[in-house]
Amino acid sequence: MKLDSTLEAPSHSRLAKLHDCRRAYGYRYVMGLRSRGSQSTKSLGGKAGHAALDTLHRLGWEAREIADNHIDAIFSEHVSNPEWLTAEHMKGIIGNYIERYADEDDDFRRLRLNADDVLKNEAVLYSDLAGRVADDGSFSMNEMNMVVQLDDKLKMTLVLDMLVERKDGTVWVADHKFTAQYLGQGVLGRYITSKQMPLYILAARKLVGRCDGAILNAVWMGQAACNPASKATKFDRYYFDYTEGQLEEALEWAALSRGRAQSETNAFGFNMEYWPQNPSSYCSGCDYLQLCEVAPAMRPGRITQWYDLAEAEVEDAE
Repeated sequence: MKLDSTLEAPSHSRLAKLHDCRRAYGYRYVMGLRSRGSQSTKSLGGKAGHAALDTLHRLGWEAREIADNHIDAIFSEHVSNPEWLTAEHMKGIIGNYIERYADEDDDFRRLRLNADDVLKNEAVLYSDLAGRVADDGSFSMNEMNMVVQLDDKLKMTLVLDMLVERKDGTVWVADHKFTAQYLGQGVLGRYITSKQMPLYILAARKLVGRCDGAILNAVWMGQAACNPASKATKFDRYYFDYTEGQLEEALEWAALSRGRAQSETNAFGFNMEYWPQNPSSYCSGCDYLQLCEVAPAMRPGRITQWYDLAEAEVEDAE
């Protein structure tokens, strides 16, 4: 199954984008447009940070050099925006992350699974196991793409950053979040109300039979994040224990959003002929602002100038 190529098994990112902005959803997932040349702080830093943490939590803290190499490789492919967001900046953040957690991570141990069990699991329709399985047939859940049948009618494409087992024997799904904003109630609030974590818990239950909650492994990557004198909270881990009612609500949200996304996909060509309505502060950081700000007749030229066409893919690595 091709990951997120249709609405047959949408990702959370795809459905959430629809709720953010119908037009941005259409540009990204109907037309398949991606900004050319540069990436935002969130996307570039998040991509490099996820690759580094995947390496460290899979191979151990001694794999720092390999993690740094991944960061260098990602930054070599893109022009960062703003200029202060560099490979050295991100490597400094990862170094601080190691210092913060290396000596106290006994309660955050990776859960190892048996590959045969996953392959035989009828609820797991696709799993990216290539290169992950050890000689004994086991593997750890790190940045793993999956298509999971969440219930009789809904299947979704999801990327689970990590499954961990705590000292008390409970199993939790951990999600790495790199943010350019200070860690605090504002950042935390967005994830409390998001349906992403509950959907991850439901997917983990399908995968291993149980999951007790979700951990937001938050990393601040703002301009002063490497400054030792900064008093801002640079790293934090938030533990979410959702009720069964909240998990059911997330399933209903995903099912309804999938239906709405299908309607929006069918109507997008018609909506392109109109100017955007009710622009807000959200628009200033959007990759598609330069399309919305001009007349419809001028948009084809801007698409050719500023964007590449790419098939939709999983974007949960935020």
